[in-house]
Amino acid sequence: MLADRFKPLVKRLMAEAETLSKLERDPRSALEFIASRGTDEQRRELATLSKQDSITFVRLVIEAVLGASEKPNQTATLAPTKLHNQVVNALLARLQSEIASVNSIATRAGLVEFARSRMSREHRALLKAIPRGEERICELVAMRIMARRAPAAKVSADAPFIAVAASTMTQTGIDYERHCMSRINACGWKTEMTRASGDFGVDLIAQRENSVNTLRVAVQCKRYSGAVGVDAVQQVHTGRDFYEAEHAVVISTMGYTRAAKALASRIGVELLVDREIEEYFGLLF
Repeated sequence: MLADRFKPLVKRLMAEAETLSKLERDPRSALEFIASRGTDEQRRELATLSKQDSITFVRLVIEAVLGASEKPNQTATLAPTKLHNQVVNALLARLQSEIASVNSIATRAGLVEFARSRMSREHRALLKAIPRGEERICELVAMRIMARRAPAAKVSADAPFIAVAASTMTQTGIDYERHCMSRINACGWKTEMTRASGDFGVDLIAQRENSVNTLRVAVQCKRYSGAVGVDAVQQVHTGRDFYEAEHAVVISTMGYTRAAKALASRIGVELLVDREIEEYFGLLF
């Protein structure tokens, strides 16, 4: 929680919420921007912060600024990743009540538009401060709906990915990490493997840059014959902060337990099955 002495600074930054939101993936630049709007005493104090404390401070300020600048409800104080998950889950639940209409839409583009038409006014307001927020949410919702659908015939769009997932069951854990890394790189990312021991629950770090900033994703790969539990979710969540990543993802060959899904939704970890790698990393950033 932010100390009271920084609350006047938060109020000053509200007028520049959009600029600040664009810097959230670059903690160093965000801290410099925040400090430039503070008093001399605040700048001196911020200059003494450790690297980890600086990251924490930046996150707290951004959450406070975005929450104060929107205020449709308390959800606005969530960090962007958690906000994405909450809105996606709320929208999926809403679409479940119109399942017949959803099932009549065959294309992802059609699902994106349908999801956009069903998004609540409150969620639209929350997403205004996040670049391409509404568009990304609708794309993620469409992606999840497409992934959940069973193939309509023996040959379908999902078939190649199902075949790939089946072949991974003969691989070692390291082989599966390399397999995931190769597919993520094919989506335009630069991915590195972490060291085999002491990896803080992260197997891969995927990074992508554009003209504005850099996005890092902490990835844990699980080649399991059964559902992945909460341990993997907790580990990659911790590893995300250690590696200074903006997103945390678990990739599994066989899905997740109900407890793992509940925890992931609450703490902002994305859960993927093998066939969803291209969809997720192709849409992100």
